[in-house]
Amino acid sequence: AVFLKALSLAERQEPDDPHVVVLLSNLASIYVQNGKDKQARNLLQKALNAAEKPLPPNDADFLPVLTNLAALEQRQKKWAAAESYLLRALQVAEQSLRANHPERGVVLEHLGFVHYQQKKFAQAESELRRALEIQRSSLGIETFRTASISVHLAKVLTHQRLYQEANVLYANALSLQEKLFGS
Repeated sequence: AVFLKALSLAERQEPDDPHVVVLLSNLASIYVQNGKDKQARNLLQKALNAAEKPLPPNDADFLPVLTNLAALEQRQKKWAAAESYLLRALQVAEQSLRANHPERGVVLEHLGFVHYQQKKFAQAESELRRALEIQRSSLGIETFRTASISVHLAKVLTHQRLYQEANVLYANALSLQEKLFGS
């Protein structure tokens, strides 16, 4: 209810303001999490259209909209559509954010997961390695995100029959999760 009221006020005052794009994307994210895919898609399309008016095509403000659209497609197991949004998000991230910005790592992690689902294991491995490297350099080694990426990468390596490296990643992720959350 609070998001809807804020969105209504913002749209009346400045419909093309980047803050409206953020509000639309945040509300859509809540809808995605609650299984309201149709409402989420409508808001995200509205956000994408609103963002394209005042912003250059590679502005970082596009990232939440693109990653939320990808999340919606992933939820529906529409891997090709999710991949398309994430490739665009990666292009935006690479052109608008520093090389080790955590958001670049997040986009690479999601893209790696989509490629894993599509059985594109070599691509998934490369993206997940880059994501892990970025997250470690920007956020540190001991974070939930690095543990999560390690597990995804271990799954990819298992499919590639690289069991020894996969086991090391699984063990490191488990150890880290125990450290962060207790055993």
